[in-house]
This record gives sequence, structure tokens and C-alpha cells, in this order.
Amino acid sequence: MSVTAAGLPFQFCLQDSASGATGFMFKSTHDAFLFDGVANTITKITDADYPAVTVPGVAYLDGYFFVMDANGTIYNSGLEAPLAWNSLDFINCEAEPDGGAAIAKYLNYVVGFGNWTTQFFYDAANATGSPLAVIQSATIQIGCANGYSVAQFDGKLVWMGTSHEKGRGVYALQGSMSPTKVSTPDVDRILNADSLAKVYSWGAGFNGHSLYVLTLATTGITIVYDFTSQVWSHFTRRKSGTAKSVSSLTQAAGIATAVCAAHGFADGDEITIAGATPAGYNLTTNVSYIDANTYSYQVPDTLAATATGTITATGSTESYFDLAYYANVGGKDITQGEADGIVYELLGTAYQDNGVSIDALVRTTIYDAGSAKRKFVASAEIVGDKVSANALLRYSDDDYQTNSKYRKVDLSAKRSRLHRLGSMSRRSFEVRHTANTPFRVQALEIEGD
Repeated sequence: MSVTAAGLPFQFCLQDSASGATGFMFKSTHDAFLFDGVANTITKITDADYPAVTVPGVAYLDGYFFVMDANGTIYNSGLEAPLAWNSLDFINCEAEPDGGAAIAKYLNYVVGFGNWTTQFFYDAANATGSPLAVIQSATIQIGCANGYSVAQFDGKLVWMGTSHEKGRGVYALQGSMSPTKVSTPDVDRILNADSLAKVYSWGAGFNGHSLYVLTLATTGITIVYDFTSQVWSHFTRRKSGTAKSVSSLTQAAGIATAVCAAHGFADGDEITIAGATPAGYNLTTNVSYIDANTYSYQVPDTLAATATGTITATGSTESYFDLAYYANVGGKDITQGEADGIVYELLGTAYQDNGVSIDALVRTTIYDAGSAKRKFVASAEIVGDKVSANALLRYSDDDYQTNSKYRKVDLSAKRSRLHRLGSMSRRSFEVRHTANTPFRVQALEIEGD
């Protein structure tokens, strides 16, 4: 069977009909296939009346499959006959002449997304043509900015919407046909800055949270909305980098200093040192940036002053969260990498991504204690679960423009805090955790005068 590569990626839609047929349809913008769960076969839809090019999405309702083209025309298969299509079996989204952007199922309706409007269709059991009829009173004056932003999960329908008056935003349908905007002005600015040339999205109930994951690959950013806690976050992914040669490695008073030309590591980055003698220099640890060619890290102060051997340092590269495809299979949360094609399982008990530590980073709002006067910060304490690991803490006194050096905080201590943090007028704090352990923080408690 042939697949038109230009039409990827695929979308999937389950079939579970009254006739007993079980399986699913999967389609790209150019090709469509049916998996028969009884016969265990895959058949390409080759009916000449199946539309040549469709927008993202596919819906199944009352024995029919539905797809839509860029003109906003919704086509349906035959009743309980997913391989059979008729050019006269269609209905148009006509609220505005705004074309078609995506199609989905929500509750017991087929949803047709235009560029500026969204319409709902129900099964009217028409004897000829399309079985659908439009619910005129339910038309939404918000369209879909990109069809690949549509995700259906946990009883929700979520998408990146757009309107003439408000620009782009993220909207959700939850139990009604009236959308709720869930994006903030900061998120809207991110959405409006992207060309939308390459967009991925998926949604999942995971580890007690209902998550909508939206990737804007052109900008290189993944933003995630947690419907459970009602907060937005930024997801990235770290991958093992290229080993860099260390030309000199020495230690004094428990601080190892490495000379590594153009190392590219930032303050606090986790790296792995290998090949050094004595072996005590070989660690996976967080570095302190000195300059473009030098960094340091903590080691036992009993080590020889100079290390020998063919020494390398391997860090990681950070990008947007490129696990672009999602499915729940057999109760397991499965994703696939956009570029590498590797299939991964999401686990709430895993704290590394394919052997690379997952960074957890919490950045606070700017704090001034209600006064512009300078204040002395005696201590900062991380309030959270006790684990055998360190976190990193730093701060910014200039609205996130520059930061102090990271300092380690022992998360296993009775009080996980740092002292003598200088003076401030207004300050934000950042807590970072890279260890292969759980991490849950409740608050950052500040003491000062």
C-alpha cells in the first residue's frame, strides 16, 4: 500500500458499531485506511469519491465516518460501510465562507472547524445525502488557527482558536457547546508569534492530571495546560549531547576545575565526566560556569590534585518537547518522537528520558514584600517532599534578565534552605531539579529583614 508522505501525520478514529464491526480508521490529509479488528486486516480506501485532500481529523457517529476538505465540505462514508463513499453524500459548513480547518467528534455531535467559525452537526437520519444537519443556534464565532492543534480527551475538545477580534487563543469545550478560553495573555502572545507551519498537539489524563500538550515547532516551544491544576507550563526535552574533550582537570578543596574548549555548558547544567583517573572525578553532576572554556564541580577533597586519562564531558541538548504523537494502548501512555520515530512510554515513576535526566524547573513571580525599599534575605527554604537528592536555587534581581550562580540545596535535610542571600528590592527565584528522583515542591519560604 502506498502512502503520500506529504500528507502525514495520521489521525485515528475508533469504530465500534451496532453491526459488530470493530476497528479504526486512520488517515492523513491525502490517504485513508481501515483496520478491521475482526479480520485483522488493513485496507486502503480507494473509492474515487473519497476526497483527494482533507483537513486534519476524522469523526465517527452512528455508523458513519466523516472527513472534511479545505472548502468546509463534510463527506461521509456509507452506513456501516467505511470503504464506500458517494460524492453526493456531503454537507457544508456555511456559517461563513471561511473554509475548513479541522473536524472532530464531541459528545454526540460532529464538529466542523472553519478558520473563523465552528459549527455543530447532529445525525438527522436523512434518507439521502448527508445524514447530518447543522445546529444553527450553536455556531461559535471562533475558528481554528491550525487543525493539528485539535485534541479530544477526558471528555474535552481543545484547540487553538482564532477570531477577528481577539486573535489566537486556546479554547476548550467541556460538557456544553459554549467554549471556555483557557489561555492567558502571555500564552496568547506565544501563539500569535508563531507561523503555525508545524504544529502538534495531544491530550491525556496522566498521573492524576488532565494535560493538553501543544507544540509550535517553528518557534521551538511546547506549552502545556493542566486542566486539573489550571496552570500553564513549558515542556522541553533533553537529549544526550556530544562528548567533549577535557584537556585539564584538577581539584583544590573539593572543587574540580575542568578546562574544556568551547564546552557550551550553562551554569547548573548536568554533565557526565568519564575517563578520569582517579575514578572519583567521574561523576554525573551539575556544573558551575566559569567561562566559555572552563567550569567546575564538586568532588571529594581527598582526590589527587590532578586527574589523568582521556577525559570527556557529556552534557545534553535542550529542545521543544518533540514527543509529537500520543495514544493510550492497553492502559499505557504511549508517545512517539517526531524526528527519531522512537516509541516511548510515559511513566509517572520515571525521572529520566531515555537515560537523560528530566529537568524540573520552577520560576517564581517577582517578589518585593510590598515595598520598594531594599531588604536583606536571611534564608530561602524549599518546602516539599524529602528525597535523597540536591536541588539548585538561584535568583534574579532584574526582572529575569540575569541570574545569580546556582547553589545546591540538600532536599533530604530537615530544613532544605540556603542562608546569606544578600539584599534585594524585588526578586524572583528559580528552583531546578535534575536528579533521578521524585521532586514535588509546595512553597519557597523566604526569611529576611
